[in-house]
Parts: sequence; C-alpha cells; structure tokens
Amino acid sequence: MRASQVTTDLLQKFVERCEADGLKPASINRLLATLRRAFNLGYQSTPRKVQQVPKFPRLDEKQNVRQGFIEEPQYRELCKHAAGELWLRTLLALGYTYGIRKGE
Repeated sequence: MRASQVTTDLLQKFVERCEADGLKPASINRLLATLRRAFNLGYQSTPRKVQQVPKFPRLDEKQNVRQGFIEEPQYRELCKHAAGELWLRTLLALGYTYGIRKGE
C-alpha cells in the first residue's frame, strides 16, 4: 500500500483489528509509533517522500500493567536448569533484565 493511501480511518480499522486479534493497547501503540516515525521521516526528507502525515490514534495504556515478574531466587533456579545451554541463559538474562513478557 502506498503511503498516500493511509488515512486516519484506515489506521482506526487497523487498531480495531489488532484489538480483535488480542493485542494489548501498549503493543498497538508501539506498532503505530513505528509507522508514525516512518511517515515523519518521509515527510521531513528533501524532497518529501510523503506529502502529509495522517493523525495517528493513541490508545490508553493504564489498564496494561505488567504482571508476573520473577524474583532473583527464581531467576537463579532457572539459570541452574539452563546451565549447559548458553543461548537459553542469554535469553533468560535478557528477559530478566528488561522485563520481557511472555508472548511479546
């Protein structure tokens, strides 16, 4: 699809589809932010690659509180079980350090 075909109504339909697919508001906002950034870069370039930037919807994220963090003793126990697998320990370290949620 060309950038000139993207409208605010089309973005709203995208949001509705994402919600129907079970995505949380914060995840949808991140997707929209990436697209908005691409539009803004295209608009600011010389010559302009995008003639106008549509208004992007923004969802309320207050109800999207992260839950289920593990504590350090649980993390160390997981690391013990992954002792022989460097890739798995790396994945655990990243998840523990940055709070990555299951399914994201």
